[in-house]
Amino acid sequence: MRKLLIVLAVTAALAPSAFATPLPEEDLGEMAMGRERLAAVSVPEMRQRFPALVARAEASFDCWTLNPEARAPEGSFAQCRGEFMVSIQELEQLMRRAARQDLAALQ
Repeated sequence: MRKLLIVLAVTAALAPSAFATPLPEEDLGEMAMGRERLAAVSVPEMRQRFPALVARAEASFDCWTLNPEARAPEGSFAQCRGEFMVSIQELEQLMRRAARQDLAALQ
């Protein structure tokens, strides 16, 4: 249910709005890709092993995609995006490392 709510919230945030400044197409594509990356690492095992890091990735993703005020020139759009990219890369590395360890344990 939580994943569905996240997907709905992000979809609504990425949809055109009369109140929001339209984003360039490349930003929308990057946000959609970010959503896919976040979904891939937001599995129960990662949430259990690295709850703070998953929460940080989710919060920075929300800041980046759901906060129209952050898109203003003085806003934190780039900072939120940067924090998300750092968090998601850490989670992806941890996930790959865990997969290698699991594979090694099977041999």
